[in-house]
Amino acid sequence: MKKIGIIGLGLIGGSLARDIKVRVKGAQIFGYDCCKKTVEAAEKSGLFEVVCVIPREIASSASPPRNDGWQGLDLIIVAVSVGTTAETIRAVYNAVGNRCIITDVCSVKGHLTALDGLTGIRLVGGHPMAGTEQSDFDAGRTGLFDRAAYIITPYPNTTKSDLNAVIKLAETIGAKPVIMEAEEHDTIVGRASHLPHMIAYALSDYVIRESEPYVAGKGFADMIRIASSSPKFWTEVAEANRGNIIREIDGMMLRLARIKEMAERGEWEDMERMFERGKGKRARIMHNAKRKTHNDC
Repeated sequence: MKKIGIIGLGLIGGSLARDIKVRVKGAQIFGYDCCKKTVEAAEKSGLFEVVCVIPREIASSASPPRNDGWQGLDLIIVAVSVGTTAETIRAVYNAVGNRCIITDVCSVKGHLTALDGLTGIRLVGGHPMAGTEQSDFDAGRTGLFDRAAYIITPYPNTTKSDLNAVIKLAETIGAKPVIMEAEEHDTIVGRASHLPHMIAYALSDYVIRESEPYVAGKGFADMIRIASSSPKFWTEVAEANRGNIIREIDGMMLRLARIKEMAERGEWEDMERMFERGKGKRARIMHNAKRKTHNDC
């Protein structure tokens, strides 16, 4: 795949453009965004053959612009907000049909499964498990996806060749492809990614009080770093993956209730065992991460 379009040039779309330009030999990248300021920043980067402003109403339009090489693309990556991903994919399909692969980077997959019913759509789900609390084009960087899991979701009509093409792209940008069905994706990511963001926002809102001096240390700042992420984005995630997030919040509340119960009963040995278990789990994933880094060098 040489001609690649990216719709949505924020942190993820911008980082994908940077890695594709560097790592896909002969790549021609076409960028699209509804924000004029973002398009201007993308144009200055020199990464793109063409960068176009597209209307915010793209999701309800019959088709995207057609005078910019759109029809000749091999792959279109939809990197827009969770709330507009499904209809943006539908608009792209209305324009290109089955002439190219369409993939997304959406944090939730369940609401996209119905799109597989569009006749002939060549849709492959994608979700790179990488990012920062920033969201604009200038926050993007080369290497953001290095050694990160890149979850790839095949749909019933996804062909093996289209699936392999997206797997190869993920590997080329340094990520580790993980094949996962939509339901499994939303369950696991709801616990590993969505829940921590809900906790970070709640923790920041609860602990920081204007009536008190701020005395928390770096550890607290580390815990709430992701609360600097876009509230609009994470509200859309919560809406799209509501059932899984509610279940995981309930599970987390049971853990906190158990800590409270142990404190009330003076069960300090049990509390220490729980803390040791949590520490051990973190140590194992950090060890595995370091080992992967060493093996990749």
